[in-house]
Amino acid sequence: MKKGDENKFEIMYKTAGKELADKIVSVFEGDENKAENWYCSSCVALENLSPKECCKAKKYFQVEKELGRIEHGIFS
Repeated sequence: MKKGDENKFEIMYKTAGKELADKIVSVFEGDENKAENWYCSSCVALENLSPKECCKAKKYFQVEKELGRIEHGIFS
């Protein structure tokens, strides 16, 4: 597979790591498309960064914290 052939899901696993990527998909009830969209979209609670950008900056805790809010129905 060429680098340009990677889909968002594969990129999520590479940048977030397997454990966090699995949690993201789980929070979105197994819907990979919703998980990918959330992962690549900016988020006010993450200082207008996307979870992907946070993971690239090694800010995994912030992403995990926001996932916890989503799991508990607390949207920011």
